[in-house]
Amino acid sequence: MITIPAEFNIGVNAEYEPIIDENGVISFMPVQGNLFKQNPDYDLRKAINDEKIPDNGNLVGKENFWYE
Repeated sequence: MITIPAEFNIGVNAEYEPIIDENGVISFMPVQGNLFKQNPDYDLRKAINDEKIPDNGNLVGKENFWYE
């Protein structure tokens, strides 16, 4: 068990995933849930087009964040 300082203001039942890097540094990353689970019919591509947000079509590495 690791204690977390109260001044970090971490909420009750917050979930973190432990990660260790090649140098042995241990970090705790917040567990990210599926942002679209509450509204599975949400059309992200349509919203991007409606807002005229440019998209060059190239992946940068974190596009599949909503897959569990």
